[in-house]
Amino acid sequence: EINLIDKEVLRELPEKIKRDDVVGCIISKYPHFEEFYQNYQIIRDHESLHIIKKYVDIMTEVNNLDNNGKPVIVRA
Repeated sequence: EINLIDKEVLRELPEKIKRDDVVGCIISKYPHFEEFYQNYQIIRDHESLHIIKKYVDIMTEVNNLDNNGKPVIVRA
């Protein structure tokens, strides 16, 4: 059934349409995508947190100075 979906229709979004509305529409037409989308959200959130953690770790490992209340990274 997934192979019968017109991928060109799913590829482009009309202007002034919200992503959540499109996702809801797709899930209502093709309910088997709901679990896929939930997994995508979990993975996306996990990866975002991983990227943030990486930069926080870098920031705490280097010598830094404050310049007008903003941290400045200085090479040791």
